[in-house]
Amino acid sequence: MPAAASTMPPKVEPAVSGRWIQPPGSIDDLRSKVLRALREGGDKPTDLAGIRLVGEDLAGCDLSGCDLTGADLSRADLTGARLIGANLSAATLHQTKLDEAELAGATLLGATLEGASAKRAGFGKADLRRTSFFGATLDGASFVEARLRHTDFRNASARDARFSDCDLSRSDFSTADLAGAELSSADVDRAYFVETDLRRARLRSLRNFERASFLRADVRDVDFSGAYMLRRHVLDENFLDEFKNRSPMYRFVYWVWWASSDCGRSLTRWTAWTMLIALAFGFVFAQVAMDFGDHETWLSPFYYSVVTLTTLGYGDVLPASEASQWCAMAEVTIGYLMLGGLISIFSNKLARRGE
Repeated sequence: MPAAASTMPPKVEPAVSGRWIQPPGSIDDLRSKVLRALREGGDKPTDLAGIRLVGEDLAGCDLSGCDLTGADLSRADLTGARLIGANLSAATLHQTKLDEAELAGATLLGATLEGASAKRAGFGKADLRRTSFFGATLDGASFVEARLRHTDFRNASARDARFSDCDLSRSDFSTADLAGAELSSADVDRAYFVETDLRRARLRSLRNFERASFLRADVRDVDFSGAYMLRRHVLDENFLDEFKNRSPMYRFVYWVWWASSDCGRSLTRWTAWTMLIALAFGFVFAQVAMDFGDHETWLSPFYYSVVTLTTLGYGDVLPASEASQWCAMAEVTIGYLMLGGLISIFSNKLARRGE
């Protein structure tokens, strides 16, 4: 009895890599010719999009200017290779060896270098947006002026690496080892350095550090010369994180503190709340019995609210009922608290802040 025909559809290779498949009956496929040309240093093809070079030995090869879009170079040995200006967008370099390779000006948009080794490699001015370096070894590598937005450096080792003048916006360095790294003048807008080892790192003139997260980062032995505002930000952020996580009550106090004044750092927010309270009591005084005297106008309730909140108490307007008297006492009490907080925040802004 003949075997039943399989109902499973035949496996189809991705179109981008189809031209690298060995044709039936061919003795020497195109991929082998390319490998030979690269290793022998002859005329190399520049269009290598989608090529699969898993585990190949390409140490010292010159791939400068080549189009390697979508290529699979997993576990390949590219030690000392030259990929200057190469296009490696969406390429897979899982556990690839790139030690001392030169990728200056290369494009690795969305590439995967998880577990790769790129010790002392050069990525100067490269486009590394949305690239994954998860668990990679990048010790001594240079990323000067590279674009690293949304790049994943979690659990990577980049000891003594150089990130000067880089765009690190929204990149994630959580649990990474950046001991001795150079990050001077880098843009760290909304970047994450959570539990990152920053010992001995150089952080002079970091841009937009106020919007970066340094929770539980190790900043021992960091040279804060030219970065004292950053130092204060890091210490404040970690103090507040510890404060709010002590207990549910502390967490509630933290959120009230944050909403009212950004934990004592925002004079604008506290002033806005003070004005809002004065406005709210103005509407209340317009609904209760008040003696506004002979010069009552639509502004009178708000005038009295401001005078009461600031505890000036001119006496030209008087509460004329028990309800209005309770409201006046409540606003005076709140006014003392708001003015005290306002003076405290203002004096802190004027005082020396290098402690």
